[in-house]
Amino acid sequence: MKTLVIDDDTFALKLLARQLALAGCHDVTLYEHARDALRQLELPDHGIALVFCDLQMPDIDGVEFVRNLARLGYRGSLVLVSGEGTRILHTVLKLAQAHHIHILAAISKPIAANQLQQLLAHSVLRSSANQQPASPARAVVQHHLPQALEQAIAGGELVNHYQPKVDMATGAVVGVE
Repeated sequence: MKTLVIDDDTFALKLLARQLALAGCHDVTLYEHARDALRQLELPDHGIALVFCDLQMPDIDGVEFVRNLARLGYRGSLVLVSGEGTRILHTVLKLAQAHHIHILAAISKPIAANQLQQLLAHSVLRSSANQQPASPARAVVQHHLPQALEQAIAGGELVNHYQPKVDMATGAVVGVE
């Protein structure tokens, strides 16, 4: 999923980019200036499904950026990010909704890893729903008997997956969880 991140704070920009990469989102374009991001979004085939936008930026702030998204007819998802209070986030959220822009979230900085995972899961579900015809949801329930688990362990059928812990300063893997 093509993702665009706009934040005038270089550290915050790189931190969110690293978090997105760790969450499995690798097609990410970073911009420190909203004008540059808008130029990208003006391209007819930009393909950007998700935008993270800081609200407090020089030149074009988050409010003006939202208005420009409406002008461009942007149909992807938007995540509003700010170090400002929740009142400002809520106000810009209402503005975006009034312009019929899909808001995935309005969250305070810094974004927690689990919060980002949830946002990306919702965004992927929304993208899938927009690309494929809707079908009724069905729950799949699987029952695993204790004997089947014992057999799987004995047969070496289980596969462990680990999430790396990364030192943000160096990018080095320092452990797993």
